[in-house]
Amino acid sequence: MDIRVEKGFTLAELIVTSAISTSVIIGGFALVQVLMQTSELEERSLTTTGNVEDALDFIMDEVNRGKKIIENQSDIKNNNPICSIPNGKFLFGIKLPGQALSNKDYTNKDIDSKTGKFNLSKVECPIVYYLRNHTSQEKKGFTLLRYGPQLTKKGFYESPSSKNYKSSSLLEGILNSNQENENLICPPNWKSVNKIEGFQYCLDKNNKAIEILIGVDDLLNQRQKTNVISSFGGFTRIQDEGLINMNPGDVKEGKIPPCFGGPCNWMGVGIKSNKITFMIDKSGSMYKYFRHWKCDKTKYGWRSCRTVYPRIQGQGLFDAARSNLRQQVVKLPTRDEVNKLNQQYNSNFEYVYLQIIAFNHINYPLFSSGPKILTHATKAQALRWIDQLRPGGGTNPWNGLCSSLQDDKNVGQVILLSDGMPNRYSGYCAGKYGKYSDVINEFNRNIRSKKPSGELIIDSISFFHDFCNSNNNIWGRNWLGNISSGNQSECTPVN
Repeated sequence: MDIRVEKGFTLAELIVTSAISTSVIIGGFALVQVLMQTSELEERSLTTTGNVEDALDFIMDEVNRGKKIIENQSDIKNNNPICSIPNGKFLFGIKLPGQALSNKDYTNKDIDSKTGKFNLSKVECPIVYYLRNHTSQEKKGFTLLRYGPQLTKKGFYESPSSKNYKSSSLLEGILNSNQENENLICPPNWKSVNKIEGFQYCLDKNNKAIEILIGVDDLLNQRQKTNVISSFGGFTRIQDEGLINMNPGDVKEGKIPPCFGGPCNWMGVGIKSNKITFMIDKSGSMYKYFRHWKCDKTKYGWRSCRTVYPRIQGQGLFDAARSNLRQQVVKLPTRDEVNKLNQQYNSNFEYVYLQIIAFNHINYPLFSSGPKILTHATKAQALRWIDQLRPGGGTNPWNGLCSSLQDDKNVGQVILLSDGMPNRYSGYCAGKYGKYSDVINEFNRNIRSKKPSGELIIDSISFFHDFCNSNNNIWGRNWLGNISSGNQSECTPVN
């Protein structure tokens, strides 16, 4: 007789199996919790970032409409004693020109027969921006408020009378001054930085242009909070008494049209040609949560390496580069503005030809057919295009750089910004195979320099890591320095 004995699990095996299963379940549950918390923090960070940028956009819109930025609180009443100042920490004011309150203000009957200008309503008092302590219904920290005339749905001010001024909340959760904040870096020759709690700003010497940095906390609980710091700049475009909003410089000799609100410079690198192409790195390493190696250099070599999230002007690398690029495009004069300038000063400024190329492993040009004359329409198109850019992918700037090199009619200067190293260093460029930097420099020196346009100016911006000099990074690379070795070209590290 065949007797088979079927064996089951012993008690010890059941206990061990149960323990393992329980550990796996608990570990999985903990992982899910961490992922959910991370997702929630990311969502809150995106929301807070959007709130900060909306507030900055609103402020800059009013700065653009203004005549002058008022730095001292006492000047609010000095200009007009009837003006009132709300209680709180004064930031700055904006002096407004005459305003239209509705569409009917633009009818022919409202035109002054002597001056030929519209009889616009006078705005008696400046707009005031200020901070106050949070209330129980608001996020902890300080709240940013605007005191001034309210806007209708159509974008007109409701009333020119200061009696109807109201305070409106723009942003909650602004940091306290005792918290660690990023410092605002202002352009050369500007006034010193004003720091009022988590709100910082600086002005140019004429009080016509402003740079702002805001730090905000969104506190969920003591262990879960998001910290957002963002900066932006703008300028007043309305003529002020004794000043003009556009400085023509040397109108007889100048060929490059001047920018509104001061000289144009992308992250400190100035525009040297009216035929300008910007190249911005949108690879994955530009993302604000991408970890970068940061090492300290000693006499023994590179030591103390660690990973960090780089910040420039309080922002992630791509956000800082994109927002500053946007500012420069806003400041560039359009064809109509160049015509007015030439007519006013009998000057010979040429139109601006603009191209922007975003690159990761693929190159994405703003205008597929090549650089275009900057008009109101093309400027608006460029600003919308910049806003939709997102980082991700590899790094391959060569196609855009090589095509710009050969376009001697429409490209006089390229400003290329990157934080990393390209995927490859050799390939085809300008009809020749070889190391890209060698081919570019040889073509520039031997072919392009002999044309009426002259050598292409290739200025580069090395973001966070210094790839201008091989001695200044742990990889020993200087690819940006190599492509910017021409007579007028330069490589600038920004960190």
